[in-house]
Amino acid sequence: MAEQTLSLFKRLSNQITGHSYFDIMIYNDICTSVKDEGTNVSVKDSLDDLISIYDKLFGFGFSLSGYQFIGLVLEKTIVDNTNEYAPFAYFMLAIGFLISLFGSMSSFFILEFLTSIKNEEPEFIVHSLQKYKTIFKGFSEALLYVDCMLFLIPINILIYNVLSDTYGFIFNIMSGILFILGLVFSYCIIIAKQEFQGDGIKRRIYKKIKY
Repeated sequence: MAEQTLSLFKRLSNQITGHSYFDIMIYNDICTSVKDEGTNVSVKDSLDDLISIYDKLFGFGFSLSGYQFIGLVLEKTIVDNTNEYAPFAYFMLAIGFLISLFGSMSSFFILEFLTSIKNEEPEFIVHSLQKYKTIFKGFSEALLYVDCMLFLIPINILIYNVLSDTYGFIFNIMSGILFILGLVFSYCIIIAKQEFQGDGIKRRIYKKIKY
């Protein structure tokens, strides 16, 4: 490995301070590019992957806002006035609609930023992503998690307008179980540290050397 390339690799490696999927993707990319080419450090592949992720988040948020808008427009058609919790459910749908639009707009801004830095120097790209990754995840991913709850809860309230109490209660239980399973699944594969102690196998970033 050329001395200049090694020096750049060390600087980029030291800038990566966390273990989020942002950090994992970038670190794996710089390690792979150095290993394969030996004379160049690249983060373009990881940047393309991030662009793809936020493009999907943009589409997801925009689609969810459409479903929430339909629910608000059909209010007079499907609301049973005897349901005392219906106003609260529609209030949550309205808030969720706003959050969906804001989350989609944020994803679009992030896409513009990620696209604009594709041809910058690797050091600038890594530094920028490290600086803004918390904002990116908060204003796009976290908002959409909240938005899903703001969509799920009203549905569990309004379901009693069209189903009997028994079926509505079963639906509530199933929603609660699937919601908890979703949180566990998300934690296990995204948030938790993937390190298999028994086999001594762990992600490359956990073996990162501090230069």
